[in-house]
Amino acid sequence: MLNPTKPDTYRSDLKRREAYTAYSNPQGFIYQNKDKKNRAAAMIQAIDKMLKTRRIMRSLEKFVEGRLYEGDFRMLQRTI
Repeated sequence: MLNPTKPDTYRSDLKRREAYTAYSNPQGFIYQNKDKKNRAAAMIQAIDKMLKTRRIMRSLEKFVEGRLYEGDFRMLQRTI
């Protein structure tokens, strides 16, 4: 048996909550206070550091394993 009830169109608890909107450009955010801005900058810096470390490790793995870069023909000629 179906129970068609009228959906809630008003929520009284929304007055106490912060408005949140997803934004595609994180550098364009307007932060509420300096702590949130510093925390966001630290997170972005940590992510950049991890990505840089990952790129360096991948490059070293390619060098040690002797894998050739796909577009670097000078390296290919040296190994022949």
